Amino acid sequence: MTQESWTPYIWGKTDRGDPGNTGLFLWLPCHLLNVGEMARAFLRHPEAGHWRARLAASLGCDLDRMIGPLSLLIGLHDIGKAGPQFQKKSPAHWQRLQELGAPVIDAGGPLHAAEGQCFLEKWLEDPASSFVYDKEQSYDFAGRLALAIGGHHGRFGETPKPQVRYEPKPGNHSQIAWASARRSFVALVAERLLDGDPPLRCQPENLSVACLLLNGLSILSDWLGSDEKLFPPGGPVDWNAYAEHSRAVAERVATTRGLLHFLPGGPEPSFTGLFPSVPSPRPLQRALEPDALPDLPEPGLLLVEGPMGEGKTEAALLLARRYAARGAASGFYFGLPTMATSNQMFTRVLEYLEQWAPEDIPVGALLVNGRAEFNPAVRKLLRVRTSEEAQDVTAPEEQDRGENRVTLDSWLLPRKRSLLAPYGVGTVDQAMFAAMNVPHVGLRLLGLAGRVVIIDEVHAYDLYMTEILENLLKWLRALGSPVILLSATLAAEQRTRLLKAYDIQPTETVAEPPYPCLISGKPGEEAQVRSLGEGSRPLSVTLEMRRAEQGWTRDQTAAELLSRIEGGGCAAWICNTVAEAQEAWKAVQTSLAAVAEADRPVVLLYHARFLLEDREELEREVVSRFGGKGQRPRSALLIGTQVLEQSLNYDVDVMATELAPVDLLLQRLGRLWRFAETERPAGLAAPHLLVLVPQIASERPRFLPYGAFYQPFILLKTLAALHDLPAAGDVDTKQLRLPDEIRRLVERVYDGRCMDEQVYHGRAESQAIEEATGVGDVGLKWADTQKKEGKALREAAAKLVLFGEPDTSGFFLARDFIRTSDDEADSVATVAMATRWGEPSARLVLLDHDDPLLTTGGLSRKGASLSEAEIERLLLRSVTVQKRALTDYLYPEDDSSAPCYPPQFAAVNALRGYRLIRLKDGAWDCPDGGLRLRLVPELGVVIDKENA
Repeated sequence: MTQESWTPYIWGKTDRGDPGNTGLFLWLPCHLLNVGEMARAFLRHPEAGHWRARLAASLGCDLDRMIGPLSLLIGLHDIGKAGPQFQKKSPAHWQRLQELGAPVIDAGGPLHAAEGQCFLEKWLEDPASSFVYDKEQSYDFAGRLALAIGGHHGRFGETPKPQVRYEPKPGNHSQIAWASARRSFVALVAERLLDGDPPLRCQPENLSVACLLLNGLSILSDWLGSDEKLFPPGGPVDWNAYAEHSRAVAERVATTRGLLHFLPGGPEPSFTGLFPSVPSPRPLQRALEPDALPDLPEPGLLLVEGPMGEGKTEAALLLARRYAARGAASGFYFGLPTMATSNQMFTRVLEYLEQWAPEDIPVGALLVNGRAEFNPAVRKLLRVRTSEEAQDVTAPEEQDRGENRVTLDSWLLPRKRSLLAPYGVGTVDQAMFAAMNVPHVGLRLLGLAGRVVIIDEVHAYDLYMTEILENLLKWLRALGSPVILLSATLAAEQRTRLLKAYDIQPTETVAEPPYPCLISGKPGEEAQVRSLGEGSRPLSVTLEMRRAEQGWTRDQTAAELLSRIEGGGCAAWICNTVAEAQEAWKAVQTSLAAVAEADRPVVLLYHARFLLEDREELEREVVSRFGGKGQRPRSALLIGTQVLEQSLNYDVDVMATELAPVDLLLQRLGRLWRFAETERPAGLAAPHLLVLVPQIASERPRFLPYGAFYQPFILLKTLAALHDLPAAGDVDTKQLRLPDEIRRLVERVYDGRCMDEQVYHGRAESQAIEEATGVGDVGLKWADTQKKEGKALREAAAKLVLFGEPDTSGFFLARDFIRTSDDEADSVATVAMATRWGEPSARLVLLDHDDPLLTTGGLSRKGASLSEAEIERLLLRSVTVQKRALTDYLYPEDDSSAPCYPPQFAAVNALRGYRLIRLKDGAWDCPDGGLRLRLVPELGVVIDKENA
């Protein structure tokens, strides 16, 4: 038989829904063309200018001529499937190929992605390929581009040695036949994708950027080009007719899938023009309007430092809209510290987008965090596309959006894809994964390319996170993405590091800028510093120290807070650990036991160790009761952890807080008297902050139990800085003026100079610390050593998880590629890509032992599958717990031996990595570690000693 008899049956995709092996398949050239057409459709799309421009600049090629060659390069991603090793994966299809005369090659080889990578490298080196470049350069153009396309499954691997079938030996007719089939497929696909384009001449500016963008685009195009709803398997095809259909489907999908649905352009708005409901912008907001700030760095970084509650969020949205109006960026990603804060910010961003989204043009937005699919706002937007809609290329482009001007395509929900959403709001962790050595990193970077990236609460990120954030800034700079950083204030060292990461040169003014201020610049240039006016509302806070060493107790704190709001008012009590917050709630309940129920205040406990369904309801209650828009309780006490510290928009009249680093204390203060229009009770006519100071050992001031994540040295300096505030009565009552004192306090605590060189108010800092805390030279030396060791450990740990920096030569792998995991990983046996410093986390699903899911539902039968409703309920019963004894027991190196891991969990992406905890009488004893978990409705998950 001739080659023409068997090559039409070389398959690229089989029918996954064809268990009977009826023979349905998608011809390999069809699959290559589908993926190439998807890439072509995205590169040609009017709203994809940011991808086109950065690819052309990084490759050093003609923008108008690059679309065909790049589409062909991406289309050839699976050319390695044209070989016996891959074709044998389907025995039925392989048998048919043999019957039709396909030659057999017994030699083994790498997986098809590696085979394809090897083929592409040889093809790119061939003068007859679609690319022309200087082969004398030191960088390996062909090898790097082949590596990028070879990583279309999400992981990079080193280029394998050329296999013999790619260099067929003379006279070996089997090898020659398969090589000829591959060449014919390349010619067939090239004819459709190149449209007669000549070879593309490249003089790369930054090959690593080009490679990562191509890798991301190849992953995106392959996922869509492999969608059976769009391109169903069939059998032998009419090539010309199929090619026309493939292009039409690809162009339709690129337009409707929701990746490029941006707000329409327009002139640069004023603040009032963008937010007409805010008739009186604050000074900080006015200072960022086009008239006041005509020049925006393109691309560039803007660092906005200003007091809490001054409207930095809306200011960032104004700057992002100005970038879009200039054509310097499209859309944005808004990164926040926690899921709770991202949930609240998503609601605010939706209000903004709904206001400006036109009725006839869809605008795409997405909440990007680990629980986004269960957020009510996300569900309201969700658009699940049916199979018929997906395939109908003649349907009108506008889909029924109901009452929503903003939409969300369900295709974007998996977190690996979520950064592709035109307007994303989520945790900063999701953006940080784009700078880490995790699978699909190219896709994440593609999502951020050309977007404005806004990162809130920058001061709240420790050294470990800062290392990752710096690497992210280096990639965003290389991608040409504008960056907006928001902070109440930053220490000089951290401010300098962030600027340098974006290749902006700090000046002397950067070390001591005015406050509030804007620091901005372009890569390679000096930073520009400008004042943003005065804070619009000065606040004088009475700060009262409550010291455990003087006998102050948790019960006394509860009694004092309740006494202060007895006549009306709202209070907050912020603890540093979940366990302490739970004990605080108990202390409050004890104090209220003698109070008539009708006279009791509303008491809410809110922390991260509630089940997801309870936590989301508590979050909504916090915002509705204390957020300024709902009915404020006459008397209420809110108890919580650091989730009450960052970005949640709530307001209280009086606050108690455990000791924390000064910048975080100031952040907590931002919720005290936050809303100027709130009417305060007569007994709370001035803001009060109670700082709860624990016992401090003189030789080893550990600050247990929270000294593990707050450095003792910083806590000691914080106490010294507070001690030196102006007195307002006795020695432990101080007056704190906001925003005047913010910058000075932060700089004093984070002053990096040697202790002997630091002198404040005529005293050495060591003397000031001893006066404030009683800790002398021995304790200070111990704390300083702990700080230095902790700094080195965090920085070293961060470097282990980082992706390589953007390198002009294109060698973008940080190190030998090893098995890694990201936020969707199922095991801690892999190299954990943690974005936060701390103990590993266990993701748990808690069910009573007699729950219907366990007795009659999907978890009751071996081999049974879970319904969508059951999966949803299981996730709503989930909680994340940081406890090493739990992770050591629940996550052994071998997943097959993992306890509490039903096979149904392993089979569902959303549940992979979770562990099922069966509660009896509301409790579960961990066989190892001596721990007991209890689920208490009022307290959440309580962890105590077994049988305690």
